Amino acid sequence: DDGQNGDGFDNTVRTLVLQPDQNLIVGGDYLSLNGIPSPYLTRLKPDGSIDETFNLGTGFNGKIYATYIQPDGKIIVGGSFTTFNGVSSGRLIRLNTDGSYDATFNSSIAATTGIVYDISPQSDGKIIIVGSFTKYNNVTVNRIARVLTNGDLDTTFLTGSGTTSNITNARVLHDGKILITGNFTSFNGMSSNRIVR
Repeated sequence: DDGQNGDGFDNTVRTLVLQPDQNLIVGGDYLSLNGIPSPYLTRLKPDGSIDETFNLGTGFNGKIYATYIQPDGKIIVGGSFTTFNGVSSGRLIRLNTDGSYDATFNSSIAATTGIVYDISPQSDGKIIIVGSFTKYNNVTVNRIARVLTNGDLDTTFLTGSGTTSNITNARVLHDGKILITGNFTSFNGMSSNRIVR
């Protein structure tokens, strides 16, 4: 070690996900790594250096809270951002493996307020998103939604009144049931202290 590794990220890192090639997708509140501008999302090579081939253009205009790499290598990103490289995005977007925008996943409206805190995949390719948002594609969803592989809302996923407080984590279990946690004390009118399945 030559001591030249720099000072790391200049703010909170909220999500890490390893790609099959051992490159690391890193997202958060930060604006730079070791003094090099890399706002909110970057890809690191196995040695920890920034992967310059991961080209995000002007990138995101807000924080990254969640990342998920699909089996095909595409990257779904959630957070508080409303644009990516000049493209409108409602706090959720899908990128190609090289960091470019994937237009086949339409999230131009998506979550119009709040934040997407977590993304959890189902075995059928649909994703569960949770957070502080109350609408998805202008439909009231109250902090949890199931999103189809093209970015549309799955309107068959009925969670009733949802919750009035944030859902911060979601995990799709092996049997397909969904475990959620957060700071809520009820879900769809049922008393449930911060965890529900």
